Amino acid sequence: MRLARQTVSNIIANFVRKGHVAAGEGGNRTSLARTDDVNYYVEYCKKVQPSIDSSEIQRKLVENNVCLQQNVPSRSSITLK
Repeated sequence: MRLARQTVSNIIANFVRKGHVAAGEGGNRTSLARTDDVNYYVEYCKKVQPSIDSSEIQRKLVENNVCLQQNVPSRSSITLK
């Protein structure tokens, strides 16, 4: 396959750590696009409780199955809206 030695090493390390190799994980959280559902839910949380903290919004997004833990928008992107 002509993969770099470091690439193979990273794949093996991820498998040992997680127990599986799933494509598409990782990357920069801030580069993830927020979907309309997430945007609406963030705005709803801010209207219902204007003093809510961005980390609390992150928690609610996951608890209410609006998005997965690995897709939660960063705190800074939540506060921008």
